[in-house]
Amino acid sequence: MTDNQTEKQKVQELTDKDVELTMMDAQKEIDALQDSETEINKSQEQHEASDARKAAQLLHGSMDKYGIYQLKKNPELDKFRFEGTESLKRMGITKYNFDTIVPENYEQVYMGELSEFRGRTQGETLGAIYTKFNIDHPADYKAHSLSVSDIVVLHENRENSAHFVDTFGFTGLPQFLHELEEKAEDLTVTFTVAECGEFHDIGAYYEDIPTIEDAIRIYRKLDPARLNGVPAIGVNLHVEGTDCLEDDQVDLLTGKTIDVDFLNYMPDVRDHPSVQDAIKKLVEAFPEKEVNDRETKEQKIQALAGELDRLSYDMDPYEYGDTVSDQEAQVQRIAEDIRNGNIGHLQNFLQTSIEEGTDENSEQRAKELLAKLAEYKPLAKIEEMEEQNYNMIDNVLNNGVEKFNRKEDKQKLQQGRTSLKERLCTKQCEVSEKQVRDPQDQNKVKKNSREM
Repeated sequence: MTDNQTEKQKVQELTDKDVELTMMDAQKEIDALQDSETEINKSQEQHEASDARKAAQLLHGSMDKYGIYQLKKNPELDKFRFEGTESLKRMGITKYNFDTIVPENYEQVYMGELSEFRGRTQGETLGAIYTKFNIDHPADYKAHSLSVSDIVVLHENRENSAHFVDTFGFTGLPQFLHELEEKAEDLTVTFTVAECGEFHDIGAYYEDIPTIEDAIRIYRKLDPARLNGVPAIGVNLHVEGTDCLEDDQVDLLTGKTIDVDFLNYMPDVRDHPSVQDAIKKLVEAFPEKEVNDRETKEQKIQALAGELDRLSYDMDPYEYGDTVSDQEAQVQRIAEDIRNGNIGHLQNFLQTSIEEGTDENSEQRAKELLAKLAEYKPLAKIEEMEEQNYNMIDNVLNNGVEKFNRKEDKQKLQQGRTSLKERLCTKQCEVSEKQVRDPQDQNKVKKNSREM
């Protein structure tokens, strides 16, 4: 072989090696891009799952709430940010039905309770929320001040509505709300039963159970002789279209304990109405189990105190204004009474509201609140030992059999009672008379001033 041929062979070998290295580098880049795409898709699925959980928590919860939505931090959405509906129309982005304003472009940045805005019309509530999130941000609010292009979603009296923060006022978004409700419905709640809650592969494991009642029936049929672990009933939240590995799964009942406190670390799961209902039914089905729900109980007490305060205001706003100077302090006083079991006066107020309510809505609310108060009865056990008549165990000590049995006692009590309607009417008359007198007094002052 000549030197020239040898040289050509070396060049060819080097060229082949370079090509091979180039192909390897290209494959590495392709693999890296695929891994990056996988991570992006996984992140998007997680965001979608979180969005669905938050939407369900807001739209299907038992409490009146509001949610604030803002455009996602996507450069492609910057041209829409802080633009009103008229501007979007001019840009050809939206039509008159605003169907291009979609939940996929928005994320929920805050959720709060509507109790602090009680006694207002929907328009007044929206205005109060706008003011609060511009000049008095809550401590846990981390987004920008409520601005044009943001959306406020209200869940009030079991009704939902969506409102676009426009250049002037708010614009309703029924299509946005419809799609948001569909997103919330993409969240599927099922239940699990395990012979061993810690290691599901030890013993029988049942999943995709549609209702908590079915889960309880399966749990009761577990053979104690087979149990090598601690049996459990759990809940699983799955968002349609996402990998099952991304599901939220947690045990509600484990061994001898119903651990609600642990759920406080998973608020998206805890606050879902189906989970709340499941906890309630588990407590009813297994009264012998220990219930750990200190934080949840406090949340329920605060919510109940807020509802009682709101009913008090709605029943007689004039008297409320005359007697309550600090609404927040009033709610905390009510909460303290509930916490300590001092609920007699609250029950009396609700009973009076039922008997003499100004409308059917207030009467129904009073009945519901009276039922909620029923679980706070610390005197029941003491009564069993101290009550003069065992038949009178009703959360009032020594209220003898003769109490309220005689007609004259009832009559005396009723003679000194003024109905809520009468008190409200009297207060309205006083306000009207004051409004009439004020202009007259002002005229007198002006007349005297001229004479001087």
